[in-house]
Parts: sequence; C-alpha cells; structure tokens
Amino acid sequence: ILRGARPRRFAVVVIPERGTADQLSGALTLFYYALFTDRALQFVSYGLNPHFGMAFDSPFIDWMGKFPEQRFQHLKFSYDGVAGYTGRRQPSGATPSDPEPHSDTWWYLINDDDAPDLFGRHSFRNLGPLNDSSPYAFLTSNRGRSFMIFGNPTHGPSLRRLGLRAELLARCAFQFLFTPNAGTLAKMKPFLPALSDRSALRIGIQVRVGDSVFTAGDHGFHASAFAHFFHCAAEIERSRLRPWHTRVVWYLASDSLSIRREARRLYGEKVVTDTTSPAVHVDCASHNASTCNPGSVREAYQGAVADILLLSMAEYHVLTDTGGFGQMGAWLSGEADHPHTYLLPHDLPPTTSSGGRPVPPVRCGPEDAVPFEKLSLVWSGK
Repeated sequence: ILRGARPRRFAVVVIPERGTADQLSGALTLFYYALFTDRALQFVSYGLNPHFGMAFDSPFIDWMGKFPEQRFQHLKFSYDGVAGYTGRRQPSGATPSDPEPHSDTWWYLINDDDAPDLFGRHSFRNLGPLNDSSPYAFLTSNRGRSFMIFGNPTHGPSLRRLGLRAELLARCAFQFLFTPNAGTLAKMKPFLPALSDRSALRIGIQVRVGDSVFTAGDHGFHASAFAHFFHCAAEIERSRLRPWHTRVVWYLASDSLSIRREARRLYGEKVVTDTTSPAVHVDCASHNASTCNPGSVREAYQGAVADILLLSMAEYHVLTDTGGFGQMGAWLSGEADHPHTYLLPHDLPPTTSSGGRPVPPVRCGPEDAVPFEKLSLVWSGK
C-alpha cells in the first residue's frame, strides 16, 4: 500500500496526549484493526506531543505517518486539562478538511466504555462508526482491548490458528511494531545485567505517587508510606523462591526519586533502581511547561519507555492500581502461564485484626494475583 502497488487503505492512529501507557495501549489494539481490515498502519503526532519514533525503531513496517494536521484536527487535544482541549466530542462525523469527498472516516475512542464490547464482538469491517470503504480511517484511542479481540467470533479464530493466546496479543503486536532505539537502550543499559539474569527471581515494583510530583515537586514522599508494596514483594519472594534461584532482584520504577533512593537504603542491594534521575512527564506542556522543548520530550519519552521495558523483564509485578504504566510492563513480560500481577492501592489500607493478631494489609500469595481477564479491563487495559 505504501509503495502504491495496492489501493489506498490506511489506518492513521493519532497518538493521544498524556501517558505513555495510554498511548501504547491504544496503538496495540488499533494494530489489530489495521491487520483485519487490510489497512496500512500509520502513527501521527503533533506539536510537542511525543511520537513513537522518539523512543522506538520500526523493525518490520514503516509506521511514520506524514499527514497534514488539518486531516486529524478534530482528534487532537483529547483530554480534559490539556491545553487546547475543546470539550467532549462526538465519536465520529464529517472530516473538517477532507481532500476528496468521503475519503476520510474517523473514530474518537478516548475513554470509550463501549469499546470492549465492540472489539470483542463485531467484525472490524463493520466496526463502530467507521466506513470500511473509505481509503483513510483516522482513529485515536487511549485504551487497549487486544485481549477482547481473542474472543471475537470473526477474528479470534484467525489468531488461534496462528498459535497465539489472549494473554500474549499485546506483546505480539508490540514486538512486531517496536524495538527500543539507541537512546532508550542507553537508559536501560545500567539495569540490564540484573534483569537479564535468569537465575534470579525478578520482581517488578511500580509505585506511582501521582502527577503532583511533576508540578509541586518531589517533597514529602517516603518509602515507608508505601511499605505495603515492598511487603507484597517480600511475600512473593517467600512463596516463589526456588533452590535454583541464586539471588533476588526487585526492580523499582517510581515517579518519585525520593522513594527510589529510600527504598534502596531500606531494602538493600536487591533493589535495582535509578537513584539519580528525577522522573519527567511526557506531557511536558501540561506538567513541565517552563522546560518543555522537543529535546526534553524525547528524553522523557525514552526514560518512560525504558522503565516499562525494564519492568517487562520481571517475572512478577507489584503495581499501583491507579494508572496503566506498570500494567503495560506486566503485559509485555510474556509471562502467560499463570497470573503474575498484584494491584495495590496507593494508600495503605487500615490494619485490622483477627483473634488479636494483626492481618497483613495486603495479600500476595499465588492465589491473590489478578486474573488476566480482569486485568485486561483495568485502567487503560490491554
């Protein structure tokens, strides 16, 4: 299609603002839309919004789209709170700047609660408001629904014939579309020896304190306030450690540099984490406007992607339940034989007692991991 050897059929994905995980979740699902509708997949961005090309190379297809912004103007500034936001909009409609009559169709899928049912039940040739005969389908989404596609009566059988599993669809699409570029690999390099050690029991921990850390500063955050995350990792360690393990690695990702530093001091060398670099939000126009420029966006995006990929190298995952960042790493891990993810609340639950004995604030035994199907619908989903 890109060479002009076949009729024009494009799925043009407008990368939404805000979080890296939201952007990737939507893109991985829409890859399957392009696949099952015989469309060439293209990603586009605008302004200081990051583009996947900042952190990734494209190993198999050229997904770097080049479309004038007026073609997707109506799909920009999609979140409340983003500069330029114009309010909720209809999921589809007439394209403001259609170069040819009826050549464009579009679908706005930001925070769309109907998407799981649509992607899980309907043929993609007749999906939502999209006109399958239009050469160009413009879409934007911050939600992943690839797990649902596996049960789709039209497209699921094709995936099963390929030997795929529902738990691995997001990872499969990711590995086809993306490889970390040199900048991202450089940020991963210091942590790769520990996380590449297959004789180690590797547990990924993600502690999200919230976006206030980017605007108000990294002040007043202490690892002790998030002790339940480390309690959970310790319980996983006790139940999963085997004679062949030679050591234990806890990889810690957090938007708080203070927590990363304190965790390393409290729990010792088994905590593998970046103790030097403060986190920078990829939506810098909203969170770090005074220092926002293309270079800082690229740096932040590579750092965020590096954290996700490093989390994906763990076997078990202890994650904040608000946000999709850590969950993206869990889904990309390839650990599909058993549930391996534990979602914990930001705040420590009140400690209760049973028969005069304290009850642990969280339970992280093998039976307490979140089932894949339930996890697929949490936050940005997969």
